[in-house]
Amino acid sequence: MRAVSLAPSTGRSDRASENAEWRLEADTLLVGHGFRPQIDITALLRCQHAYDERRGGWHCVADPETGRTSVERVFAAGEVTGVAGARPALLRGRLAGLAACEQIGLAPAHLADRRRTLSRGLARAQAFADGLNSLFAPHPDLTSLVQADTIVCRCEEVTWGEIVSALDDGADSIYGVKLWTRAGMGRCQGRVCGDAIARLAGQVLNADLPKLGFTQPRLPLRPVPLNLIAETFSETPQT
Repeated sequence: MRAVSLAPSTGRSDRASENAEWRLEADTLLVGHGFRPQIDITALLRCQHAYDERRGGWHCVADPETGRTSVERVFAAGEVTGVAGARPALLRGRLAGLAACEQIGLAPAHLADRRRTLSRGLARAQAFADGLNSLFAPHPDLTSLVQADTIVCRCEEVTWGEIVSALDDGADSIYGVKLWTRAGMGRCQGRVCGDAIARLAGQVLNADLPKLGFTQPRLPLRPVPLNLIAETFSETPQT
């Protein structure tokens, strides 16, 4: 009978405490290793991005006081600016909304006071989120479990061995791996496999994750059935 044993970690990926272990009957075990910001839109708009492990990796750089990005008239709020939970996302959205209203001449009354109150709340909420993310970062020993025949990109069925070959042949970035192997070209467009590829490639190349970059998104951002595209064009008025 298949089962899963759960136990507290002792700091090593291959050992666990024998004092507290739970055994559950199960056919399949699914494991999550954190969340990642979805930066597809801001990347297409050429906004500045930065890498911060505490915020889920690559995220759009935005002024926390206003939500302004490096691109004029583009504001960003929520977890595209870093995974932090509902509270920081809500506060960032309100601050960005105030800044957008101010830019078009519709600033509400007592703007400075409202912005100050929201900013204080955001600072507290963000500090808590950063601490929580630091405590639950993916274990560094996870990459040691990967074998040559391990499928890293499920959409295109690209194995770790194929990615290593690409790195040996000269790929020196996530985009390079994508061109060499098609990893990240499938339905998820690298949303699922991108971070895993970066972590594994970083070890092989002895490079920091920010230097490896991220997979550039392509339109459409989500798979679109051809019949919907055909219907859209058929309904377009002819000039």
